[in-house]
Amino acid sequence: MTAIPLPAAWFDLEPLTGDDATVRGLLRDPAHPLVEAVRRTPTQQGRELAAGLRSAIGAHAEFTYPAEHGAVHAVAMLAAWIGPSPESIHEDLGGTVTIVRSGLGHRDDQQWHTDSTPWWRPNAMTLLGHVHLGLGFDAPATELLPLVAVDEAMAAHPAALQVLRSRPVPWRSKNFADRKQFSAPILSLDLPRWVGSVVAELDDEFAPEMRDAVAVFRATIADLSPVQAVVEPGRLVMFDNRTNLHRGPHIEPTLDRRLIRIKLGGAPD
Repeated sequence: MTAIPLPAAWFDLEPLTGDDATVRGLLRDPAHPLVEAVRRTPTQQGRELAAGLRSAIGAHAEFTYPAEHGAVHAVAMLAAWIGPSPESIHEDLGGTVTIVRSGLGHRDDQQWHTDSTPWWRPNAMTLLGHVHLGLGFDAPATELLPLVAVDEAMAAHPAALQVLRSRPVPWRSKNFADRKQFSAPILSLDLPRWVGSVVAELDDEFAPEMRDAVAVFRATIADLSPVQAVVEPGRLVMFDNRTNLHRGPHIEPTLDRRLIRIKLGGAPD
């Protein structure tokens, strides 16, 4: 895949430093100097970037930037170019902008999943940038599994596919019982959702045909070959959360791998 360079003019500026809160502050401030700089992007550089962004819809794309400016600066500029409304930047249910560390907690990040399953409308795109990796380690690949490949493989199991497209799953009932509840199918055509551990917790509540369909789905995605994309200094990855499952690399916390993640589009409630 050919990576798209971010506009050179964005890196004639002093690097933005800080953390996820810094990026949220920038995206909430239409008068921020770096947002103003995005508005002055030279026409030809903007055209090239626009074409690259469109290529990520339904798939994924990679973007390069001067590594010495850091991923916080690069993702903030690209997100500002995309232009989320200030009121859409939130900290709710995982938040719009977060710095995430690989290999911690329940490790759902290392299993196939989609982002923002408890959101009322999951985010459209996910943007990842490299923040830190322990010395002496090479950046590992993030893996993507296009849902078009999953659908093609599931066509051998039409009954299971029909169940997964039509039977709703309560995505908040276990972990967010205090929130307004809703249900949605796993393979909804517009907004698919999948986190294996969440579905496993609901197994006792499923009808036999749903339980069987989930088992077929798990076996199917385990057998498919993923696409690999490396998030590293000087390279961002953006993927369509509506058309890909994804998973982080199988690493230990000792690598201290940290990424900055921006979820673009969607709404928690």
